[in-house]
Amino acid sequence: MKNNVLDEMRANLWDTIKIIDGIKARGMEDEFINELVKPKKLKRIPPNVLLDKICAHYHITPEKLAQNGRHADISDKRKVACKIIRDFGMGQGNEPTSYKRIASMLGYSQHATVISHLKLMEKALDGSHFGYDHLAKEYTDIKLEIGRL
Repeated sequence: MKNNVLDEMRANLWDTIKIIDGIKARGMEDEFINELVKPKKLKRIPPNVLLDKICAHYHITPEKLAQNGRHADISDKRKVACKIIRDFGMGQGNEPTSYKRIASMLGYSQHATVISHLKLMEKALDGSHFGYDHLAKEYTDIKLEIGRL
């Protein structure tokens, strides 16, 4: 019985070696490797679920987050919320949540504000915008919490 199992394993390995040799002979190594390590598609989350998670993290209500005002405390939370919802929120198909939908969720009259916040968050996350380290940290913290959904 042991010999049968070993013979079967040997035959399988031999078949695999032939397949690999065929791939190399056709010069298709890159295509084969790219197929093996394809990145997984991001599973997007409904934006209202994300908004609830963000508000729970900050201990505020969605209404409070969507209030008009420019106080830095709420404004910074909105910037992080824009980035989280854009990166992980579900839009049409597997696309990100639209700027207009994010704007309406957060109480903005125009989606240009969302675009502006996203640009600022990109700078905060890559460290090129002095003074916004706390935004990058909050984004990372909420991102970890979302991973537990």
